[in-house]
Amino acid sequence: VVSFLFFLIILAFVFTSKPVRIICTDRMREIESTEKAIFEVILKNPFKKTQTYEIEAQPTTPSSKWEITVDPTTTEIEGKASKTLQVIVTPTDSAETKEWTQVTVSVKKTGKKKKESIDLVTMMKEGKKLLQLQNVSHWPITFNPGEKIVTSFSLSNDGTIAARNVKIFFYLNGKQKNKVEVTLPAGNFADIQIPWIAEKGKNQVRIRVKE
Repeated sequence: VVSFLFFLIILAFVFTSKPVRIICTDRMREIESTEKAIFEVILKNPFKKTQTYEIEAQPTTPSSKWEITVDPTTTEIEGKASKTLQVIVTPTDSAETKEWTQVTVSVKKTGKKKKESIDLVTMMKEGKKLLQLQNVSHWPITFNPGEKIVTSFSLSNDGTIAARNVKIFFYLNGKQKNKVEVTLPAGNFADIQIPWIAEKGKNQVRIRVKE
């Protein structure tokens, strides 16, 4: 009877023991669109012998709005020792303000199926756009009637979220002559050139930006 109970205890230990312990003290990060969420994840080998582990991280819901990397994807940990890995979640230009993603980090011993997992959550802060029109110039600088003029300028987005489908209207003497449309990720700028034909008399140029 004693030996049978001892066998059951060992069997229960085998089926309930974890192949690895995963520790992450901060499982939720809130970031700007220009930032990365970097999670420090500790793996602890509960066994006395050295073990090799395989690590993967996948979003709970597949999405092209986030890039996920794990470093390293495989690691060897000595008995009763620990190692730290990084899980990095980066929003792409298509990620919108206030969006979030949940990433499941799974770890298993090499050659085994049993996994241990934890979930990490990344949220986008409520950002803003900040568009600035700069460096407006004309060439040639003297406007002769019937001559082609090129107006050059730059439009920057110094905000924290992407400015999508921004419309730029070009007016000559109060009449719209051209329109262009651009998308500017946060922290980026676009160099724009608009050609037009000079008229007799005054040539008053106006550029209007509309989000």
